Amino acid sequence: MSDKILIVANMANNLAMDAAEQIHNKYNSNLYDAWDLGESVDFDYKLAVVFGGDGTMLRTAHYIGDSKIPILGINYGHLGFLTNKSTKTILEDALNGKLSEEHRSHLHITITTDTETQDLIAMNEVCVRRGESGRIVDFSININDEHVCDLRSDGIIGASATGSTAYALAAGGPLVAPTFKGIIVVPLSPHTLNSRPLVTDVDDKVKFDFCKDTETLVVNIDGANIPFKGKLLHVDVQTDKNETILLRTDEDNFYRRVSKVFF
Repeated sequence: MSDKILIVANMANNLAMDAAEQIHNKYNSNLYDAWDLGESVDFDYKLAVVFGGDGTMLRTAHYIGDSKIPILGINYGHLGFLTNKSTKTILEDALNGKLSEEHRSHLHITITTDTETQDLIAMNEVCVRRGESGRIVDFSININDEHVCDLRSDGIIGASATGSTAYALAAGGPLVAPTFKGIIVVPLSPHTLNSRPLVTDVDDKVKFDFCKDTETLVVNIDGANIPFKGKLLHVDVQTDKNETILLRTDEDNFYRRVSKVFF
């Protein structure tokens, strides 16, 4: 394995940029703005070090994909749920294998319209919501080809364990430990008193069926709008075989972070 370090920073954040440049100068490593990552980034790295918040971490994870490069996040954002506090030895500890690994599962998303099919990966969630008309969305939820329910709501979220602390949480979903590999299904403002979030098994396949809906809908993956052509028919969600490896200090365990951030 290469000894090279990939450094990614939110360059709109001056503190993050200053910290990243110090590491860049010390290790003579490649430094990228989180919003400029793309085909120019190779995957011959021992470690990716990210200076920013959870958004910067998500963007880095998307570009690293299934390369298995561990990501060390150092918090210069708001919640910083995917990152660590900065310490004097955190980078050396990461390079020397002294930090814990969290293997975060991805979601494999298939978007099907009447004209095309797209396959994408989400680390947090996929969200399908009402469009510009503002009208309520009619759809059904199916799991493993079994019809679960019909709903009318503002939309629906399919989230991973990582996404349980993001949009799904704000929509009333459960906090889920990062080792969980299934899917969290959370309706957005359902027009019923009987709707509840669902938590699936790791091998379950979830389908959101919009065939009966006549509105123009919006699909977001990890906060980014996904353009598509034609009428949206259904969105399929299942756990992806690939994972993102996050490096953690001992003082940043999940339940301690939950206690500090949300309670």
